Amino acid sequence: MASFVGNGTYPLKFEVVVPKLRYSTLSLRRERGDMIQVFKILNGLDNLQPDKFFDMGQVRNTRGHSFKLFKKHSRVELRKHFFSQRVVDKWNGLPKEVVESESLNILKNRLDNYYKRVNRI
Repeated sequence: MASFVGNGTYPLKFEVVVPKLRYSTLSLRRERGDMIQVFKILNGLDNLQPDKFFDMGQVRNTRGHSFKLFKKHSRVELRKHFFSQRVVDKWNGLPKEVVESESLNILKNRLDNYYKRVNRI
């Protein structure tokens, strides 16, 4: 698949164009949206109860940040694709300064900076 860059004078492969234009992939945009939604649920910015989605556990002396989530056990394979299950590992992998942001806009900025730092964008 070829794409055109700039004024369209020469074709480039899509895999070459995306990094040059600094576009994020669809999977990264989905992950970013999921992390924003988790933040909103945990901080009461949505009208949703966190305990309906996540198990926060009682352990507070974990490495990393203090908002660690735990996966609920399920025997059904289908459940691993649910929002409440698929975001846990990614959320727990975020650094403390991202997760413990004071506002939604600060979270978005820190999340974008984190993705740039780990070369995801």
